[in-house]
Amino acid sequence: MNGRKIFLNVIVGSSLILLFCCSGSKKVVLQEEANEVNYIPYYLKVYEADSLYWAANYSRSYNILDSLFNKYQPVNLFEEINQFLVSALKLNKIKGKEKYIELIFKEWGFIREDFENYPEIELLCKKLNVSDKTLSEWEQYYLANNVNFNLRNKVDSLIGFDQLYRGKEADHSKLDSIDKLTEPQVVNILQKYGFPNRKIGLGILRLKGEEYKFLDISTILNHTSDSLRENYLFDKLLKEVKKGNMDPAMYGANVDQYHVYNDNPQIFGSMFKQGSDELTPLKYSMKQTKELRKQYGMTPNPFYRDWRNEQIDKKFNQ
Repeated sequence: MNGRKIFLNVIVGSSLILLFCCSGSKKVVLQEEANEVNYIPYYLKVYEADSLYWAANYSRSYNILDSLFNKYQPVNLFEEINQFLVSALKLNKIKGKEKYIELIFKEWGFIREDFENYPEIELLCKKLNVSDKTLSEWEQYYLANNVNFNLRNKVDSLIGFDQLYRGKEADHSKLDSIDKLTEPQVVNILQKYGFPNRKIGLGILRLKGEEYKFLDISTILNHTSDSLRENYLFDKLLKEVKKGNMDPAMYGANVDQYHVYNDNPQIFGSMFKQGSDELTPLKYSMKQTKELRKQYGMTPNPFYRDWRNEQIDKKFNQ
């Protein structure tokens, strides 16, 4: 598989009133908080721009993102800044785009080694006369000002601890005790930092001189207790989605995994039958499911990634 496609796939993984049933009769209701930024509309426009980008309609994709970035601080979902910059390059609209290159370096930890997956960004830097000295300064800024090294180490240890007894040959009887130990630590992280992402040095990225590292707590969240999810996580994570800190697809996967593991139909269509491209049973019709996904900031169609991967294959001749 093309290295860039692997990278793209790895990185990618309201008016919300009625949400979902948690155990038959329970409902989680989230009210809008005053003066809180809501990224749900942002996500939906990003998906629209993304679909146009992979269909090679760079002009419309660029215009959507250009308008969107005037209203919202980009959150790098689906690599929208990269698509915006590539489209700008193709359309010869590169004037003033240095600020976006600075943003991906200083805020999200993009480094020059990433040019191998994003050659257009390297070309754009050359066309805009962004010097190696400037790029180096931006790299150092991210390391010095944004990366929480203590938190990185803590999450790294938590991930290792979480996976300690989850192999096929492991003693699964110890999983409950492991999960009970990790839960309060995950809650503490969420309370203190919100959902940890690249802006503080976590997620999936490589620091200068390192290889890519998976430092994401989404897998651990799938191992939390039903009571924690019902009484805290679902509400907290949805707020993080709306703040632009968490990919809506991660939220949907956590909700659906909870329902399926409790032998109930899934809500958002995040889960497929094992070894199949068929969805596990849905609680609602596909039409209703698509509408719910939109309300929560997900791509309306659960099979969108399949189409997207086909476009990536075509683009890179795989």
